[in-house]
Amino acid sequence: MKNTDYSKIADSYSESKTRHNINPDEHINNLLQHKKKLRVLDVGCGTGNYLMKQQQFFEERGQIEWFGIDSSEAMLDVFAKNNQQDTITIKLAAAEAIPFEANYFDYVICNHSYHHFADKEKAFAEIFRVLRKKGVYCIHTIHPYDMKKSWVYQFFPNVYQEDISLFYSMDKLFRALETAGFNAEIEKRVFTYRRSMKSIQEEAKLRNYSQLQLISDVEYENGIIAIENFMQFNKSVLIEHAKLYPIGFKS
Repeated sequence: MKNTDYSKIADSYSESKTRHNINPDEHINNLLQHKKKLRVLDVGCGTGNYLMKQQQFFEERGQIEWFGIDSSEAMLDVFAKNNQQDTITIKLAAAEAIPFEANYFDYVICNHSYHHFADKEKAFAEIFRVLRKKGVYCIHTIHPYDMKKSWVYQFFPNVYQEDISLFYSMDKLFRALETAGFNAEIEKRVFTYRRSMKSIQEEAKLRNYSQLQLISDVEYENGIIAIENFMQFNKSVLIEHAKLYPIGFKS
């Protein structure tokens, strides 16, 4: 299994428009119905897109302490520059060794990050440890097994096998969460849509998707050429996308 070197993409990571399509987190909203004080942790927070957006959404709602950890110093450096008011506590740490005491957080989120954990079972056990009783753990992730017509896989076919080595199947992910102690639920959403080739070309040229860092430069350049050739006769392409929304409850 290969690991992404995030120092290569940290500065351009937030340039992808899709990374800014973040809505208010419904689980934070639900928790605020019962508690006015919350501690929220983003594991694999990267450059802080999710945390900063949620802080904006909920700044008038209750008292929320925001925390983020990530194993990439380069990504956290970018986060720190954007977190000028120092309203979010960020730490350099791996998911397998979360530097907080047990029963500390009300809500933990992994926003498109769990697949990078070197030891997923150990990471899930750590997240269970730092969650308070009645705490909630939520994962936002893709499910490669149901989206073989993703634009990334269509034009960079070797990425698919890399992703299969990183992402658990839905059943395996459910079992891993249950083994860690959670009462788990998983919702899957699969959909197709047409996307403009121009937007795909722009995004591919940034090469700031972690998957595109896992293939060779030759494979990447071949994919860019394939996109350009396809664009000569097509303005858009049919895309498959699959998302998983696993939730773990600590009783």
